[in-house]
Amino acid sequence: MPTVMIKIGIDIGITSTKIAAIQDKKVLFAVTLQEIFSPEVIADLLAHYGFNGKDVESISVTGVGQDKINYPIFGKIPRPVGEFEANAAGACFFYDLERFIIVSMGTGTSFVKVEKGEYAHLGGSALGGGTLTGLSKMVFHGDSSTYICKLADKGDLAHVDLHLDEVCKVDNKFPLRITASNIRKGNKQTSREDAALGLLNLVVQNIGVMAYFAGLGFGIKDFVCIGRVTQIPQCEQLLEQVSKLYEINFHIPQYAPYITAIGAAVATGKPAQSSPKI
Repeated sequence: MPTVMIKIGIDIGITSTKIAAIQDKKVLFAVTLQEIFSPEVIADLLAHYGFNGKDVESISVTGVGQDKINYPIFGKIPRPVGEFEANAAGACFFYDLERFIIVSMGTGTSFVKVEKGEYAHLGGSALGGGTLTGLSKMVFHGDSSTYICKLADKGDLAHVDLHLDEVCKVDNKFPLRITASNIRKGNKQTSREDAALGLLNLVVQNIGVMAYFAGLGFGIKDFVCIGRVTQIPQCEQLLEQVSKLYEINFHIPQYAPYITAIGAAVATGKPAQSSPKI
């Protein structure tokens, strides 16, 4: 039987480089580089799984830094893939949804509509993982967003967020307390744990709400969340609150931080639709 060749996708982001290898319909590996990218890094990864450069069918590169990789790897010039195309291809690799919006929660956040195989960039926000990292350093003097997440484990949003039922009468039909103002109750006596959870909610909740608004004009209720923010331990629970309020669905796929790299590997080169005027 002929050997099933490997497709490699490389995502050069603002803060990290991710590499994924696809063999047939299986993710062979997906990693975040801890060192500077080089062809030797890929060679070592392949060797770890029992492969070599001769087994590589194609190499694709995407992300804001894709222009940095313009040299042959295993004798192949990497194929450039647009980041939004890669996001769409990666999401479709895991989900068979007719229409949905990709919420790419990286350093910032982007929204890409996918419908019947076509994709369109809807816009984005500067709110994202970079915001959490900066807040962790400025407010808590932590080295990364991991620090703020550990603090948030023992936090209580009721101590920092102002909820709608605290300022007016709320219809009993609502399934949960609705945030009226993020971290409105914050003061000098607020505990570090409560403040940390409040700041996490400030970012994640508002990304979820923006996603809902992005899909509102299209009647879309399914949202595929990708990017490193999805790996925050509290992310799924905080998004669930938005999901219940607006009766929408957030999906977090396996390999969520690597979807763009996976998508670059399997993308077919289909052009994007024009961004719709809403």
